Amino acid sequence: MVFILCIITAIVILTIEILLKRDRKQVPAKNLPLQFNTVSDIVLQRFFHPGHMWALEQKAEVVAIGADDFAQKFIGTIENVQLPKAGSAIRQGEELVTYQHKDKILKQVAPISGVVIAVNKKLNRSPSLINDSPLEKGWIAKISPTDFTREKRNLLKGSTAERWQDAIRAELIHFFAPQHYALQDGGNIISNFSDNVSDEEWLRLQSEFFPSVYSVAQKQSTKQSLQATSLST
Repeated sequence: MVFILCIITAIVILTIEILLKRDRKQVPAKNLPLQFNTVSDIVLQRFFHPGHMWALEQKAEVVAIGADDFAQKFIGTIENVQLPKAGSAIRQGEELVTYQHKDKILKQVAPISGVVIAVNKKLNRSPSLINDSPLEKGWIAKISPTDFTREKRNLLKGSTAERWQDAIRAELIHFFAPQHYALQDGGNIISNFSDNVSDEEWLRLQSEFFPSVYSVAQKQSTKQSLQATSLST
């Protein structure tokens, strides 16, 4: 399933790159809804999951994971976070962590499979640390991976990850065109832009930019419906 998701992601990247090239003259640089600094070594060292989680192999049998910059900007200032439990087993592509900003909730899935050997307890006191330093101090957990060598094939890294991030930014541009109430004059996303998004738009945004989470939620909902039907018959 994860492999299929990555294939779909690659197709989306290529499609959006074509659209971006076609519309580059039509969309000024100042209208970019998300702007990031030049790709740094911090970014290049990490593998990225299509669900906007990163993975970094720190030493043998230890992989740190966390939310990428897009995810924290997407939800806004994180007021509460539900972390996985140390000792719990996780699978790549399954729900791992939940963030809350006011009435908005965002869930992310695990980028790799394994056993949680540590969680970032600082996030319980200061969940906004994910906003301040998503790729470093705001890490979510450390994992003893089941088979990182195999599963990293389902992740994005280097220039591929960079092109994917460009594609995501372009997709966000198209989502908000022609209205720009979520954007600043300079093209940056406004602080806590999710406050200005309706419930309907928020659901659509999640399905567009966090499809793996959306598909998992749909499966769970379908499973519960089938169980309820079975019990009633």
